Amino acid sequence: MNLLDMASGFTAAHRRFARSAPAICEAMCLEAQFPAILGDIRPEDRFAGRAVWPAIGFRLFSGGDSECMGFYCNRGMIKAELDRKDLPASDRRRWCDLLEYWSPRATFNRIRAADNALERPGLAATVLHGNEFRGPMIGNYVYRASGITLDFSRLLKTGIPGMIARVEKLAASAKSPDARSVYQGMRICLSVLCSVCRFYARQAGAMAMSTIDSRRREELLAMSLDLGAITQRRPKTLSEAIQLFWLYSLVANADNFGRMDVYLAGFYARDLESGRLDEAGALGLLQALWRLIADEIPGWSGRIFVGGLGRPDEQASDRFALLAIEASRTVRKLIPQLSLRWHGGMNPALLDKALDAIGEGCVFPMLYNDEVNVPAMQEVFRVNRAKAEQYVASDCGEFGLDHASLGFPDGNLVLIRALLAALHNGMDPKSGAQAGLRTGTCEELAAFEDLWRAYSHQVEYFTGVIFDRLLPMFRVQEREISALFPAMLTDDCLKRGRGLFSGVRHKGLLIEIYGTINVADSLTAIKREVYDRRAFSLADLVRMVDADFAGFEKERLLLLNAPKYGNDDEAADAMAQRVYSHICEAARANRKRLKLDFCLADLINAGGHVALGREMGALPDGRKAGEPLANANGPSNGRDLGGPTALLNSLVKLRPSAIGGQVQHLKFNREMFRKSRPKLEALLKTYFAGGGSQATIMAVDRDALQQALKEPENHGDLIVRIGGYCERFVALPSELQADIIARTMYD
Repeated sequence: MNLLDMASGFTAAHRRFARSAPAICEAMCLEAQFPAILGDIRPEDRFAGRAVWPAIGFRLFSGGDSECMGFYCNRGMIKAELDRKDLPASDRRRWCDLLEYWSPRATFNRIRAADNALERPGLAATVLHGNEFRGPMIGNYVYRASGITLDFSRLLKTGIPGMIARVEKLAASAKSPDARSVYQGMRICLSVLCSVCRFYARQAGAMAMSTIDSRRREELLAMSLDLGAITQRRPKTLSEAIQLFWLYSLVANADNFGRMDVYLAGFYARDLESGRLDEAGALGLLQALWRLIADEIPGWSGRIFVGGLGRPDEQASDRFALLAIEASRTVRKLIPQLSLRWHGGMNPALLDKALDAIGEGCVFPMLYNDEVNVPAMQEVFRVNRAKAEQYVASDCGEFGLDHASLGFPDGNLVLIRALLAALHNGMDPKSGAQAGLRTGTCEELAAFEDLWRAYSHQVEYFTGVIFDRLLPMFRVQEREISALFPAMLTDDCLKRGRGLFSGVRHKGLLIEIYGTINVADSLTAIKREVYDRRAFSLADLVRMVDADFAGFEKERLLLLNAPKYGNDDEAADAMAQRVYSHICEAARANRKRLKLDFCLADLINAGGHVALGREMGALPDGRKAGEPLANANGPSNGRDLGGPTALLNSLVKLRPSAIGGQVQHLKFNREMFRKSRPKLEALLKTYFAGGGSQATIMAVDRDALQQALKEPENHGDLIVRIGGYCERFVALPSELQADIIARTMYD
């Protein structure tokens, strides 16, 4: 089926059921969408399940295009079709009719309309929708649902027939019409899932009959049998469990996968015990799944967690976790983003295996410390310890609770621009436009605490504005979107007979914060040189910064020599803690006002710290115009001069007890893994024991990055961690390559 026919078929279903209950309309549209959009099984596939997302359809997660969420109309794809010179006039009319139909009905447009209908007095209008930080904006926002993982344990324990029986039982006792329509929609969706399984079972069987490769025929026949079996009963084998997990993820448009060792470990253990599989065979299945995830899931998603507290069968889960680490070590794709949860009582073989993989140049697994993060999640989500032990991270690293929370990580706040606004009485230093609040002239900021109050007022105001701009995403989707497939595997939704957005137990908003450490280092320098030593006035400092320090090199040197975060310096780290704690509390303060379960700040930063730095002038920390900002809560490049222990001592002071996610990048010479492994292990264990929450480690040979610049054709397999995602080093823009090279490497 071609793009136009798929779009027309989906739209016909929507036209027919648009006046029905939202759950029924969604279910019937999904029935029109699947299996129509499914891609063929490829020669390398061990599991069925690929999608070719059409120009018009339904998906929960946007895949990077904020317009492609809920009921979506991908105008870019349609424009490409309309631009075709060979497009028949009749097809052109059909596309134009589809655009006209979806213009007022697409979820993205409905959210924009609700957003635009709200009054925006004064500076609230300067917080704009879009991905670019252009002009005087202190913050912006986009629309993107995320931050959810599904209860695959429930799915795999009950199977499709068990899920059908459960939905039908709940439907029979439902009292409200809304709940009955949700259960009816869920029942339709489970029939759609069965249709998807049968579609691929037929395809795999037909491919088996046509191949002359005996080994491939055996794989395809096994695939066909698995697909048929999971429509009839709950899965019994690892291959059946993976197949059901993957197809459900596909139709649910889920792109983060939670605690995989919890829901697949039992199948792995039973297959080993029965002799159905050996470790090599199981590894082959997991490698095939890893490759499929890498092909089908956006590069910033695909989170998988293994290890940690709160697993019902720790021994079996550890065995699967070791297999997962080996799959990441051998497949070497940008995703899945394997993450290992560490604690003091953990099987030491897991950390050994993780460091083996990282030392070979694999950036996975990322390491998370349960002894810090579990109590932090108790505070962040206000849950008991047992629930907090089920924490995960999704996408770039935003925290959540496995199959129990939904977040929108879509706001962006540039703290350093808030400080610049405070220093200029609300004016943008580059454009001269009014960008922030009028919080006082330099002469009025007579004491450091006056400057702090001016800065904090800017931050608190814009934090509230950004959350206000994000709220219509929830309100529209609560009314119009059921997200039935995810809802069936999310805590409370099934029991309550509600769709995902109205039924999920914990839901909230997150703002990604940029320039945190630049603010801290700037305030430390200002306090020392302006207010304590009185080397120059605040007005003089502002003139120097606005001139990019031209003619003020001596004064710039004073600012550069002020204490910097990342060196275990008491003054610098205390300021970083103050800035960090303030933005966390400023975000959390909006929760009750907006009637949400959480409002959080996160310090993750993908490549935005480089793009923002390119657009920004000089800063009071001594940074010159155009240089990158500090990444996440790491130090500014080249400012951590005290060695790895000093850096880690600074990092542990930024506790995650009020944060929505944070990233600690560590770049080590690969020689440490080869010749100083005990020293490295001791360093990491001391870091975690001292309160380190997370570590993302990149191990490279000292000259590897420079060599990759000179001979990119010979270094295509060099993968680096940027912020919230990974990329092949040679595929990065030159400014990001330079930023990664500039990170301090520890030997």
